[in-house]
Amino acid sequence: MLEIIENTKNEFLQRTAAFYLWQLEPVNPKAISILSQLIQTTQDESVRYYAADSLVKIAPGNPLAIATLYQILESDPIGYRRLYVAKILLKTDEYRYKAIQTVLELANSPNKYPFSDEIAAFLQALDPNDSLTIETYIHLINTTKNTSILMDVVWNVEKLDPDNKLVKEKLNELIFSLLRLIQTLQEDNDNNNFSIQPTTNLSYESYLLDIADSFIKILPVKHLPQVLTSLKDYLNQKFYKNSSYRYEAVLKIIWHCAENINYPEFYQLWHS
Repeated sequence: MLEIIENTKNEFLQRTAAFYLWQLEPVNPKAISILSQLIQTTQDESVRYYAADSLVKIAPGNPLAIATLYQILESDPIGYRRLYVAKILLKTDEYRYKAIQTVLELANSPNKYPFSDEIAAFLQALDPNDSLTIETYIHLINTTKNTSILMDVVWNVEKLDPDNKLVKEKLNELIFSLLRLIQTLQEDNDNNNFSIQPTTNLSYESYLLDIADSFIKILPVKHLPQVLTSLKDYLNQKFYKNSSYRYEAVLKIIWHCAENINYPEFYQLWHS
């Protein structure tokens, strides 16, 4: 590996050899040196990107690598690179907020399939007990038109700890964003289902029921009366004919309310 690094002028081979050298010998100053040099001298943006990525793996927190990745986050025209870099910078205090803002921007791009896999990976990397994470969920629930991204958010909501102090501060807003989603989610008539991702075969009904499941898991008891009164009018025969899928999701939530509110209060709320 050292021979390749010292003798080749091919930047891609240098970067690859340095990375493999690090795998064989994690603390290797030669690997760090060649990657740092490549970042500073290369005119090839792909080489700079891969060199910075390799360097941050070899030397986490390396200032040159972090600064280079931030430049990529800010200006690289290739969206998947920016998303991958955002996931790395999410671990830094300095650029965490900017990383999240970049992902929100790309999630709402006009592209019909805006990097759903990369955004899903980013959402998985978020700290479930960080207030910024909940703000990210709320923003995406309220704005995204991409089903795959929306459902990744919904499934990640289940990881939240409702008793965590930081979660509690944003929980009310998240609860009512999900409540609106259950009330307003529309089927994608162009595809005859609610899936935007062509590889996803879940039905519109499955999505609504999954949203209801996640909603129930984070729903505090104190919100049950308001949720019940907000949704009870969806359980009538006329509404069932118009949207049986939403009817089933609402029924699941109201059944949860019935199991956790005493009968006199439930009766009064139901007939109010």
